[in-house]
Amino acid sequence: MKLLFRHVASSVPVATMAVVWLAIAPAARATPQLPVIPPNVFSILDYGGSTASADNSTAILNAIGAAHSAGGGTVLIPSGTFAANPFTITTGTINLQIDGTLQAPTMSGFGAAANYITWSNVTNVRMSGAGTIDGQGADWWSPPPIPAASRPRLVRFNSCQTVEVTGLTTINSPSFFFALSGSAANYTFNNLTITAPADSPNTDGIDVAGSNILITNCTIAVGDDNIAVKAGSQFSSDITISHNTFGSGHGVSVGGGSAFGLSSMLVTSCTFNGTTNGLRLKAQDAPGGNAGGGLAHPVTGVTYDGITMTNVAHPIVIDSFYNGGNNFPSSPTDPTHYPSVAAPVSTTTPMWENISFANITATGGADAGRIYGLNTVPNNIQGLSFDNVHISAASHMNLWYASDVDLSGLTISVPPGDAYANATPVSGAYLYAVTVPEPSTHAVGLAGLAFIGSWLLRRRRAATPGRPPDSSSLAVVIGLRGS
Repeated sequence: MKLLFRHVASSVPVATMAVVWLAIAPAARATPQLPVIPPNVFSILDYGGSTASADNSTAILNAIGAAHSAGGGTVLIPSGTFAANPFTITTGTINLQIDGTLQAPTMSGFGAAANYITWSNVTNVRMSGAGTIDGQGADWWSPPPIPAASRPRLVRFNSCQTVEVTGLTTINSPSFFFALSGSAANYTFNNLTITAPADSPNTDGIDVAGSNILITNCTIAVGDDNIAVKAGSQFSSDITISHNTFGSGHGVSVGGGSAFGLSSMLVTSCTFNGTTNGLRLKAQDAPGGNAGGGLAHPVTGVTYDGITMTNVAHPIVIDSFYNGGNNFPSSPTDPTHYPSVAAPVSTTTPMWENISFANITATGGADAGRIYGLNTVPNNIQGLSFDNVHISAASHMNLWYASDVDLSGLTISVPPGDAYANATPVSGAYLYAVTVPEPSTHAVGLAGLAFIGSWLLRRRRAATPGRPPDSSSLAVVIGLRGS
C-alpha cells in the first residue's frame, strides 16, 4: 500500500481550491478468456495408439483429426507410457488430455524438429490431465551442451489465442518447457509442476510474451528462468503471476531484452526457495536479443507484492547491462568507473519505470540486491518504490543511478562488518547517484490523512480474513487553500 500525494491540475491554482479524493483500488489482474471444448472424447487407443508402439504421434494426430471433424473435443492419452516422436497441431477447439506419460525420444531419435509439441496458428485449445510429459533432455545437456538455439522446446505455441494449460507435470525438457511466439493473447497456465535439474542449461519453465496472461498455482524448479516475460519479442501487457512456488532456477525475469516494451505486470503471493535470482529485470543498451526498447517501449507499471524468498542469492535485480549471462559478467563493479560521457537515449536503451516492491521478505541472500542504472542515460531507472520490504543478506544492496526512488519502506539487515551496514538513509544499501522524491510543499498536515488511509485499508483487509496481498493502492489527490 502506498500513499501518493498529487497536486490538483496545474491549470487550477493550488491556493484557490481544496479537493480530497480517497479511493482504494486493487492492481489490475489478468483475466484471460478460457477455451470452450465440446464434450466429445477421442482416445488414441481407438486410432492405433499403444504402449508397445515406439511412435504414437500418428495415432495422436489421427485422433485430433477425428475430433476436428466432429467440431472439436478431447483427445485422450490414457494411463500408461506412450512414446511419440515430435508432432504439430494445426487444429483448434482441441483439449489434449494426458493422463498417462507422453515420452519424447532421446536426442538421437529426435530428428530436426524445433519443438516436441507445436501448436501452430490455432485458437481455443487446452492441454490438461493428471499425467506427465517427459522430454528426456539429459542427452541434450551433456557437456558440452548443444547450443540452446539448436535444442527443441518441449511445447511451443506459435501465434495461438485462448489457451489453457492445466494440471500437467512436465520433466526434463531439452531446453525451454513452454514457449510462446508470434501473436499471443489469453493464456492461462494453472496448477503445473515443471521440473529439471538445477544444472540443466536453458531449461526455462514458462516463457511468455503477449497480452492477458495468467500463470498461477504452479511449482517450477529448473535450470534457468523459472518464468521469463520475453518483452523483446512483442509488446506485452496485463500479465499476472500469482500463488506460485519456485525452487531452483534464475527467478521470475523480464528479459533478456525488452525491445517491444511491457506494461502492467503483477507478481503476487509467490514463494522462492533457493533460486539464484528472485525478481529480475534484464536488458542492455545494445542491438540484439537483449536490447532495451528506448523511450518508445519502456518496461512500466510492474508490481511485486506479497513475496517470500528464502536463500535466494540476489532477491531483487534490475540489470541494465545484461548480455546473456547469469552472473553479471558485464555489469559494473564500481559506480565511479561508469562511462563519463553522457549519451542520448537510443532505441535500444532499457527504460525501467514505475516499478514497485511491496510486502516482501527475503532471508539468506548472498546480497540484498543489485540495481544498476546507466549514467550515460539520465533516468533509465525511475519511479522505484519499496513498501514493507525486509531483506536479510550476507552483503549489502547496490543501487546505482536511479531517480525518484522511494526508500521509506525498505529495511536491510547485513553483518555488522559490511561496509554499508550503517549507511544512510538505508542501512545495508550502497546508494550512488540516486534521487528520492521531493516532499510536496503542501504535504504539511497530511500525516493525519495518511493515518486515516492506512486505518481504512487495515479495516478493509480485516473484513476479509485470509485474503492474500493484492497490491492495493491508496491514492490521494489534494490541494490546500492558501491564506
